[in-house]
Amino acid sequence: MKNTLLKLMLCLLPFIWSACEKPYDEDKKIGPPLYSSDQLLTIISGKWQMQTAMQVDEKSLTKETMDITDFFTQEPGSNAPSIVFKTDYTFTADTAGVVVNYFGITSGKWSFDDPAYPTKINLSDANNQAIGSISIGTNLLGANPKLLYTKTSMCGSDKAFTFNIDFLKK
Repeated sequence: MKNTLLKLMLCLLPFIWSACEKPYDEDKKIGPPLYSSDQLLTIISGKWQMQTAMQVDEKSLTKETMDITDFFTQEPGSNAPSIVFKTDYTFTADTAGVVVNYFGITSGKWSFDDPAYPTKINLSDANNQAIGSISIGTNLLGANPKLLYTKTSMCGSDKAFTFNIDFLKK
């Protein structure tokens, strides 16, 4: 009898414990940003050069991935593609010698998705038409800040390939 009562108490203990816990505070706000938008602007500005490029087969059951970094630098004398962010919120993309320009344009405007807590850099052309976004891959203040540009190639309404290009600050 004691064993049965002990087992019952052990089974009910988590339910009793959870009922006594404080409910989630939806009004709780995250703290102020650690860095101002001017500091973030200084960090992001400059040249970012392609480190790796991967192609993901979206139609494959296992999402097969192929390294296509050499595809971008196979032309004699060509450099790896790069993008330069300027403090006036414009950018230039150097894709000279590259067979495919995944950005679609060589210059335009950029902005953070959220000035206080950015997770992406939005790219647009001179007419403010969105052309894509670049995800902030790792902490911009870390030793090796990384940006990730993702471009999807469609086949009808389905994804066919996704191209993931990593950029490191130079």
